[in-house]
Amino acid sequence: MKNSKTFFILVILISSFVLTIYGAVLGFREFDISNTLYTTWFFVFSVAIAYWANADAINKNELWGLDWPFYAFMFWPIVIPYYLCKTRGIDGLIQFLGFVTIYLAPFLGNLMSYFYLS
Repeated sequence: MKNSKTFFILVILISSFVLTIYGAVLGFREFDISNTLYTTWFFVFSVAIAYWANADAINKNELWGLDWPFYAFMFWPIVIPYYLCKTRGIDGLIQFLGFVTIYLAPFLGNLMSYFYLS
């Protein structure tokens, strides 16, 4: 199960990096990332974070119910911080802030390059 957690973290990081570079290039050319791509990014991020949370819960032998992955997918901004705080304490909040930073990186890369490099 450890490999699946690593795989989903790599999916999140690589897709965030690629989309950030793409957004920065578009921002430099004074374009914006399409809403369809933002929606796709939200979906990919939500699926990957839900799979990661499920693999992490299985790895820690925490039984959160059969519908736990669905709730983690649909309501990740609420469910994931609760799960991380419950299992890791204050370190879980720091980890959640890292996830939020990774999620917002493409938007911020596009925004910074649009305003500062143009």
